[in-house]
Amino acid sequence: MDETHLMIALNGAVCFAAIFMCACRLSHMSARTTKVEIRASYVVWLPTMVASALSWTYGDAPSLTQLSLGLAVLAHLSIGVRIWRHGPPAYARIDCPTDDFLRRRFEVGD
Repeated sequence: MDETHLMIALNGAVCFAAIFMCACRLSHMSARTTKVEIRASYVVWLPTMVASALSWTYGDAPSLTQLSLGLAVLAHLSIGVRIWRHGPPAYARIDCPTDDFLRRRFEVGD
């Protein structure tokens, strides 16, 4: 296996893991319960990761930079695994005003 095939395999694995995480989170969201900004971010990540995983099919072999960016996206998605385990967290729900939530969460005690 040469370096190009190794990069294709590694990039594919990273991208498909990110695709799986995005698809799982999107499947737990609905328009009536989840903020549009949260849904939109996953709708943007999903085709981006698909395009990155399949880039070699249209003559753009993955580079170290592309793999690094894929790993960064996967790391970003992985950080929130625990809070997304049972569906969208409180900050992602429409019925939770984000400003009040953050203010209460990071308030310094008197």
